[in-house]
Amino acid sequence: MKKNNQAISLSILMIVLITLLIFFIGKSKKDQQPFGLGDYSNTDLNALMSEYETSQSNESLVEFLSALCFKAKVQGDESVIPLIERYGTELFDRAREEKADLQSIDSEERMLELIRWIKMYGAK
Repeated sequence: MKKNNQAISLSILMIVLITLLIFFIGKSKKDQQPFGLGDYSNTDLNALMSEYETSQSNESLVEFLSALCFKAKVQGDESVIPLIERYGTELFDRAREEKADLQSIDSEERMLELIRWIKMYGAK
């Protein structure tokens, strides 16, 4: 009887350990999503924002958003998240109003990734 209890306890312990391992591996993979929009490490965000504010072009908005997402994801700067939300929502509004064709601004692959990032950071 005592051996049965030990076997059951050991089985439960193994199940808990495996569950925790799966949880942490999944979380680790999620945290390491690759950033494929480019390297914006030497980019002046103020210059990109100014360029967008002046031109109001879809292309400059996409470039500005890409740099913001880089700063948030790769450099870990959470202070830019409200800007991603604001300008990302502006991009989505333009698309809904048919003022921006998201498929023609940049490559489909790059635009899909940008959309994924700006949605993740709260754009609606």
